[in-house]
Amino acid sequence: MSDRLDAAAARRAKLLQDLQRNQSAAIARKIRPETAGLWDLLRQVLDPEIPVSVVDLGLICDIRRQEGYVEVDVTFTSTACPAVDFIKDDIRQCLLREPDVDTVQINETWEVNWSSARVSCHGRQEMRLYGITL
Repeated sequence: MSDRLDAAAARRAKLLQDLQRNQSAAIARKIRPETAGLWDLLRQVLDPEIPVSVVDLGLICDIRRQEGYVEVDVTFTSTACPAVDFIKDDIRQCLLREPDVDTVQINETWEVNWSSARVSCHGRQEMRLYGITL
């Protein structure tokens, strides 16, 4: 019984640590009910250099939607990122596959500086599979 309680306490402590480490990422993401499905869709878009979703990498800063118009704010790991155009095209194509999305505007923003703190717990796990630790 004591071993199970210790294991449960260890799991809770790890979850709390992960939440604290990723708290800034959660705050930075402004997920509203009308855009929740779009955030989920964008989990299909992988960074071409690291096969982790642009959502889990923390590249997507905000998504706004008004009827068939979707606006996405995205940041990148660096201003010299060679994958910028690929990622923006993949985001646009992914969202335009949705039947009720007609227009996608992608705004590159540098007001939100990317850092490893923006990477989700799932993104960190995926990166570990490829030997990348943050």
